[in-house]
Amino acid sequence: MNAGTLLNDFKHDLEKLLSRLDRITTLNERTIFAGSTDGEPLEAHTRVDFFDDFLKLLGWNVGSGGDVEQEARVKSETTTFVDYLGVCEQTKAPKLLFEAKRWGKPPISGDKSNSKEVLIQALRNLNSGKGSDSSPVTKAWRDDLKQVADYVRKFRKEYSHDIPRA
Repeated sequence: MNAGTLLNDFKHDLEKLLSRLDRITTLNERTIFAGSTDGEPLEAHTRVDFFDDFLKLLGWNVGSGGDVEQEARVKSETTTFVDYLGVCEQTKAPKLLFEAKRWGKPPISGDKSNSKEVLIQALRNLNSGKGSDSSPVTKAWRDDLKQVADYVRKFRKEYSHDIPRA
């Protein structure tokens, strides 16, 4: 299969995945019993309804016998649980870290037109050690970015693993 076909297949499958997720969140298909309450999907729903299939689209195998560990336990002074940790099959070294959050999380900032640039600025702000008051993103987003950065640093410090994708 050529690269163009693979890219088109990926785009098609991602559109299907996002359409399914939109249907679930719009129609509130998670309400499965009388008396249950409506509301935004929880992080667990985001993981089951999106991340598991998204990682498969990216070529990762989630779960038992796969190359992605869910709730990967990282021991240090305290035990941390990383939502998804993709590892190299041969070396078992981490290659990918995903931290899931609830699907309905507010936007990264008030500037929706350039989220990529805002994210880059937020990461630079975080890595420079500046406080949250000078960050271009909301406090909730900065806290989440800090959590992922702390995981990456912990892997480097405790286990000498550099994670190329987080």
